[in-house]
Amino acid sequence: MQKCNDVLLAWKVFAEDYGRHPNKETGQSTTVPNPMDVAWPTYGFKEWHYRVGFLQGKTYALLTDLVRAGIQIEQFDCTRLTMAELLHRLEKYQMAVASRLATRE
Repeated sequence: MQKCNDVLLAWKVFAEDYGRHPNKETGQSTTVPNPMDVAWPTYGFKEWHYRVGFLQGKTYALLTDLVRAGIQIEQFDCTRLTMAELLHRLEKYQMAVASRLATRE
């Protein structure tokens, strides 16, 4: 549960930071474009590359852990998710983990 909370919070904090500091010279919007897209380094937003890569890795590791734990993860193309869609899915998985833990008690 903690890992799920950590990943979700990290993406929310990143989205807030990104929205507060857009680089207009490179055409950066205030909304994070396709946060799970592997092509992020080609977007030209150099100040965000490592943070996005780190969060992408944490997210994929979380999804793998959820599958191992028997949490149902639907198949989807992560690279095309908007930030809102990514957060929605992570919140859904967070609820599934909480539900699974509640049934064990």
